[in-house]
Amino acid sequence: IYRILKWSVGFALCVFVILNISPRFFLGIYGQGEDFIVAAIPVMRIVSVAMIMMSVAVVWVNAVTGTGNSKMNLYTEAATIVFYILYVYIVLEKLNLPITWGWGSEWLYWSIMLIPSYWYIHSNRWKNLKI
Repeated sequence: IYRILKWSVGFALCVFVILNISPRFFLGIYGQGEDFIVAAIPVMRIVSVAMIMMSVAVVWVNAVTGTGNSKMNLYTEAATIVFYILYVYIVLEKLNLPITWGWGSEWLYWSIMLIPSYWYIHSNRWKNLKI
């Protein structure tokens, strides 16, 4: 797991650095003008951090998949989706917060995917699993 984590986080960090060093270059590709670029830079920063979180969470989720306990993955994914939807609804529809807060849902999503997966692998419960 840890060797894969190093590769995953390493690649994500490379993309993170490239995107955040020159966000105007990458956002300029869309040809939407300066207003778009100014509005999109904070979102790009939030999403690029989420990409690093994803690079960690996906490794742990796949480790759970490798144990053969598909129920654990199903419960984790279901809980994640419920919290994700609630967060987006409350933040964007009820509180009318800026779009950057809406994109913060990605941090919530990957955190909720990571925590139970990490816990499950470290609990060693998977060692007693009978498939």
